[in-house]
Amino acid sequence: MTYSNYRRGCSAPNVTRRDRPYYYRPSNSPPLRSSRRDSRKNAHGRASYLGVIAGLLLTAAVVGSLLFGFFSSYFDVSSIGVTGLSGHSAKEIIAASGIEQGKKLYSVDAKGAEKKILALYPEIASVDVKKVLPSEISIVLTYETPKYFVEVTGEYFTLSESLRVLEKRTSRKSCEAGGLIYLEVPGIKRSVTGEKLQFFGEENEYVGNFLSILSDSPLADDVDRIYIGGKFDVSLVKKGKYRIELGDLNDEMLKLKMAEKVLDAGGYRDLEGVVLNVSDVSESSVSVQKTLKIE
Repeated sequence: MTYSNYRRGCSAPNVTRRDRPYYYRPSNSPPLRSSRRDSRKNAHGRASYLGVIAGLLLTAAVVGSLLFGFFSSYFDVSSIGVTGLSGHSAKEIIAASGIEQGKKLYSVDAKGAEKKILALYPEIASVDVKKVLPSEISIVLTYETPKYFVEVTGEYFTLSESLRVLEKRTSRKSCEAGGLIYLEVPGIKRSVTGEKLQFFGEENEYVGNFLSILSDSPLADDVDRIYIGGKFDVSLVKKGKYRIELGDLNDEMLKLKMAEKVLDAGGYRDLEGVVLNVSDVSESSVSVQKTLKIE
């Protein structure tokens, strides 16, 4: 019996596996055509997926190339602006920053430029370097305001209110001409531009505390010399006019208020040779000697 007869409904012959034709398949096996069709579908799906991935990668590469070319071709630094200048020229600040026109904007090291300017000009409190698209650099400066000056081994240094050393001057006269207050303090250990004035021992703490209290007093804008010989020897001077003896640094706020009231009530601000002692908060004393030279 042939296999075609078997397919028409005849009883299957009793044959062994060895006698079966090579194309015989059990009835419960999936059709060959369906299996091949699924394989073709899977292969087609994989090819489509790989095509999409390849397309996305190609698009990203093209866009990245265009952006790189755009930045490389158009974002050159064409202008550098400096604001907040005081005592320096824009040319000096730009040179200190190391930024040059024609340099790629994206390659400018803003933080590095700020550090370079601060290192060269310690009187500048802060620097803000910003990149402004498409081709500009903005440099904003904030200066420390000099308020005091000190003498250290024959050299004069200007100080900010926080006692940061700002600049070395050649003479005392140049400091006084700028309206700076002369500060005489003991135990100066280190005076380096750009750093805070350093003292030996505990002077660093009580000097700063006293100056902070004085800055809140109306006398801060009147006196032009401050003498601190130690914690127990402090006096304020308005050259040629008056000297206020505070004594120690206990109750310094109260002593300053007493001194201000006595000067105003007695009309002593306009006199010469006035010595006011408020070292004892329970009482104050005033003497006027017109021939006394107040220094």
